[in-house]
Amino acid sequence: MSSTGTTFEQIQYTINTYAHAVDFKQYDRLAKVFTPDAVADFPGLAPDVRGLPAIQEMLEKTTGKYTYQHLQGSPLVDAEDGAAKATTYFRAVLFGSGDFQGQAVHMFGAYKDELTRINEGWRISRRDVVFMGPVQGDAAIVEAFGKGQL
Repeated sequence: MSSTGTTFEQIQYTINTYAHAVDFKQYDRLAKVFTPDAVADFPGLAPDVRGLPAIQEMLEKTTGKYTYQHLQGSPLVDAEDGAAKATTYFRAVLFGSGDFQGQAVHMFGAYKDELTRINEGWRISRRDVVFMGPVQGDAAIVEAFGKGQL
């Protein structure tokens, strides 16, 4: 799909691949999402992570032992001449395990992406995560999340 469909569909495929890669722990699939030199900013967790290997490592470390579910919507894409900007709202739910079994954290925000068209398809060259409201859930798990302890 990434090389077929309209530009909008191709970009949405790239953005949706991120959610599936994280939710299903398929971190190698992030190579179909980010450029090799991408920069990603996850405020409060990992600001300005540089390069695909560092992004993969950070996401595996912070999401690997938990179950996540991403819901994405209201995409807005502006593309021209092999470059694009996209904003996609998200709701991500982290389901606790271990000491946090049965608890959940709800995060609301937007992915603000800059994308580049390369030979393999559209890839994110910069991602800024913008949280839109407080992280919600059980106080102990929210505090651990906020401290990057999950």
